[in-house]
Amino acid sequence: MRALDRTPIANLVEMARLFEETLFDGLDGAGSDLFDAWLRSEREDAETSRVAILRQLATHPDINEVAAKKWRHLWHEADPDAAEAYRSASSALVSSTQAGPQPANAHFRALEAEALKAQRIGFCEVRYGTKIAYAIVETGNPFAKGRKLAHAS
Repeated sequence: MRALDRTPIANLVEMARLFEETLFDGLDGAGSDLFDAWLRSEREDAETSRVAILRQLATHPDINEVAAKKWRHLWHEADPDAAEAYRSASSALVSSTQAGPQPANAHFRALEAEALKAQRIGFCEVRYGTKIAYAIVETGNPFAKGRKLAHAS
């Protein structure tokens, strides 16, 4: 989603509008468990993209304050922890500098870089020789996600 940094505001607004709808709405339960797992995975990917678009709109340096307020609200609804962390960090930056507020995206990129540093990437090989790359970020229950799900009989 790094390409969003260079995307014009009008395009981001259109993308946000497109992501308002539920992806493949009406297909729940239309297939096997494998299809349902694929559908959930695609919807999670779409939600991740939607949150990234909302974040970009909420923190875009060229957007007017009225519009930014709307996008910050929507971003907070979609990802309250990230939006609140951004708000807190932005407030701290503004109060700690004499030069005035820093560009919002610069601070968010710093937070993102720190999170990426904490990420651990590993590789493993499972039965039948399939090689899997995985990433560990933070703690909690394991979560596995694949781009292409296949069923072998």
